[in-house]
Amino acid sequence: MEGFILGESEPCYLKFDQVVEFLEITKNHDPELLTPVALNLFCGIRPSEVARMTHANISFADREIELEGKQTKTCRRRFVDISDNCLEWLKLGGKMPLPNFNNRWHALIVVDKAKMGF
Repeated sequence: MEGFILGESEPCYLKFDQVVEFLEITKNHDPELLTPVALNLFCGIRPSEVARMTHANISFADREIELEGKQTKTCRRRFVDISDNCLEWLKLGGKMPLPNFNNRWHALIVVDKAKMGF
């Protein structure tokens, strides 16, 4: 997951128990965001890339995500494997694209930081 940026300090990265807490907070705050959170945490897909995705990018049968060049930071097409953990969390989340994603993502990060003490 991309690190939380806290003012001028270095980004911090979540430990296993914090990842679980982050997912549980997300599940209670805005369950539809479980899809982008899982893609971010388990697949390393940036929030800006997730915002440009649709559900058509996700192949549950192949357990793979295809990102087109226009969706990635580097403008290069790439494929990302879906882990068992990610697959289970994707089943609980919403369909992509999510309406008002950027505002909802920002609100989630604010809530998560407050509840996790960052």
